[in-house]
Amino acid sequence: MTKKILCLALVALMLIAGGISAMANNTTTDINDNLVSYWNFEGSNETEMLSDKSTKGQSADNLTKVGSDVTFTDGVAYIPSTPLNYLQATSGNPDLKDVSSMTVFMKTKYVGSNTDFADLFSYQGLYRIYKKADSASSAGAVFEASAFATKNISGITGVDSKAVRARPINAGAEAIQADQWFYIALSMEITAENKGVATLYLSTDSMTYAKYVAEITFTDALLENLATRQAVPTTVNETNSVTIGKISVDTDIPDRGVGFYYDDIRIYNTVLDEMDLARIIPNSLELRSESEITTVATTTQATTTAASTTTAATTKATTTAATTAAATTTAAETTAEESEGCGGVIAAPVFALVAGACATCCVVKRKRK
Repeated sequence: MTKKILCLALVALMLIAGGISAMANNTTTDINDNLVSYWNFEGSNETEMLSDKSTKGQSADNLTKVGSDVTFTDGVAYIPSTPLNYLQATSGNPDLKDVSSMTVFMKTKYVGSNTDFADLFSYQGLYRIYKKADSASSAGAVFEASAFATKNISGITGVDSKAVRARPINAGAEAIQADQWFYIALSMEITAENKGVATLYLSTDSMTYAKYVAEITFTDALLENLATRQAVPTTVNETNSVTIGKISVDTDIPDRGVGFYYDDIRIYNTVLDEMDLARIIPNSLELRSESEITTVATTTQATTTAASTTTAATTKATTTAATTAAATTTAAETTAEESEGCGGVIAAPVFALVAGACATCCVVKRKRK
C-alpha cells in the first residue's frame, strides 16, 4: 500500500511539473500593450472609420480625409492615384514620431501602373514607406523604406538626408504584384550607442517575412537635428505630419497611375521582429500563440548604400505556422526552451525521476505477486 501511494504521489508531481513547464514556455509578451495607433476603417459612419481604435496611445490619432475621391468599403480604405487624395493624422502626438523605438505595420495592396514612386505611409522628415520608381517589371513592384529622414534636411551645414537616412534596400528580391494583398512593416530604433537601426519586413501571407536591415551612426549634431524635426510644428500642414497614400503634394504633379487599398494599419511604440509580426492576425486584436509559429533559418548579406556613413545589412528571414506537434525535441530546441524560463529546466529531471520511480514501484509490485 505504501508503494502504491508513493507511485500516485510521484505521478501527481509529474503532472504538476508538466503544468509548470507549459506555463513557463507559453509565457509571451502581449504586443498589443504597445499598440499606440490602430486604424481598421471599420464603423457605421466615416468618423468611426477614421478613428484610432487603439486605447494605449498618449492620445487618439484620428485621421482626416483629404480629397473627395477617398472611399471606404467594408473596412477597407481606397486612396486613388489622382493628386491631393490621402489621409492625414495630426503630428502633435509623440506616438507618431518617436523613431527611437517604433514599428509601423500595414496590410495593403496597390492597383494600376507601377512605373513611378508612390508613398504608402510617411511622416515628412522622419520616415517613409514607398513603392520604388521604375519598377514596371512583370515580376511586380518593389517596396522600400527610409528612416530618420525622408529628404534633404536643414540646420547642419554640408549635410543632406543621405548621411542620416537609413534605407533598407529591397533590391527587387521581393516584388509585389498589383491587386495582391501584402503585409509590410518598418521598425526603427536608436540604440544606447547612438546607432540608428531600420528594418523593413515584407510578406504575402502574414506569416512568412523577408527582412532588410540598414544601420547608421548618429553624431550629436545629427541627433539634435532629428529632435528638431520631431518637434511639434506650429501648424498642422503638409510638413511634419503622418500622411497615408499621398501620391503627390502639389497639383502640378501628374497622376502617377497607382492607387492603394488599406485594410489594417498599426503603430507600436516598440521594435517588433519577424516573430512578433507573424503573431499579428490582420483585422483582429487577437494574436497567434508562439506555439503556432516556428522560425526558419536566416541568411545574411552585407551591402553598402551610396552614403559612406550608412551600411545596410540585408537579411532574409521566414516564419511559418506550425501545423503539427513535433514528435521529438532536438538539443538546440531544448536549450532554447530552458532559456525561456525555469519550467524547461525543472521538467526534464523531474520527469526522469518520476518515470524511474514509477518503474521501480511496478517492479516491486510484480515481485510481491
